[in-house]
Amino acid sequence: MTAGRDHGSVKGIHLFAMLVWALGWSSAASAQSVTVSGYVEDARTGERLVGATVYEVHQRAGVVTNAHGFFSLTLPPGSLVLRASYVGYRSDTLR
Repeated sequence: MTAGRDHGSVKGIHLFAMLVWALGWSSAASAQSVTVSGYVEDARTGERLVGATVYEVHQRAGVVTNAHGFFSLTLPPGSLVLRASYVGYRSDTLR
């Protein structure tokens, strides 16, 4: 065993998300976007994490979870790769 940081103490998080297709209409043409919303939780206890960062890897767009661990992010359609991070936890990626 080496001295220093205890790697076994790093916690994991779960990113639970729901995709919702949102339609936006303009006078010239219709535009489509995707709204992704959900919760970030401690993987072991299920406790929702306040202030966790959730972002789409390719779009570089992100939000912070609210007082209930909830987030909502509206993005252009396409391949979505979401990542959640929180201080003291391993990041979780949802593809």
